[in-house]
Amino acid sequence: MDDSDLPLALQPLPPDCCNDTLEHIYKLETPRLTRLFRQRLGGPDEARDFVQDLFVLLIAYGRNHHISEPRALLSRLIRNKFSDLSRKRKRRSDLFSISFEDQPDIGLPATQTHAIEAEDMMRQYLGALDALAPRTREIFLLHRVQEKSYKDIASELDISVRTVEWHIGKALLHITRALDQE
Repeated sequence: MDDSDLPLALQPLPPDCCNDTLEHIYKLETPRLTRLFRQRLGGPDEARDFVQDLFVLLIAYGRNHHISEPRALLSRLIRNKFSDLSRKRKRRSDLFSISFEDQPDIGLPATQTHAIEAEDMMRQYLGALDALAPRTREIFLLHRVQEKSYKDIASELDISVRTVEWHIGKALLHITRALDQE
């Protein structure tokens, strides 16, 4: 997007820019920007969200910095957001353009090697579970095996939900490290 495509005039505002000025720009530019972006983004909701995000960024920046030319900064934010959007869309289209014909035997059943690797990983997982402190293992198994919620576990064991979260986090970290070591 070059300067000729920009929806805002890049006229500098007075150096005494404040929230009233940003609010004025928001009220003035939002309808026009929404109309402009509706065609490029696919719909009115996406356009409104896009415009809202732009002004949130502008206001957040203004909290820590003096903005002498908010329209110019808004124009820069528009260019940056469109660049980000373009990169995201390209990445997404790249994900869906994978040819299955180029993939080696995707639909084949697991071989003996895969079965051995799976057994080895299960052995490591069970070893990591056994190495957990008894209370941590109990809480982890209540959540993962019996599929109880954090709230239900906390109530059953007469502990806080934060304590349940801490034990689950500790167990996950330990198991992940144990599996990564092998």
